[in-house]
Amino acid sequence: MGSGKVTVYITNYNYGEYIEQSIQSILDQTYKNFELLIIDDGSTDDSKNVIEKFRDINNVRIIYQKTKVSILLTILPCVLQRAIIW
Repeated sequence: MGSGKVTVYITNYNYGEYIEQSIQSILDQTYKNFELLIIDDGSTDDSKNVIEKFRDINNVRIIYQKTKVSILLTILPCVLQRAIIW
């Protein structure tokens, strides 16, 4: 069985208290062939400050939505983009 690249999605809305632990948990996994896509859905707490700590990590991408939208509308464009690329 191959070791294909995996995209891990973390969606966030005002979970600044927990988001760092969630991100770090993904980064600490032993499987390293992954891309982490963090999608902040218009948070009004300190989430952005926490998320920005991870910006310079190569396999981390961050997307900020301006306003809270349906989780489906948040993730669907990302999934479609990945399907086209891979």
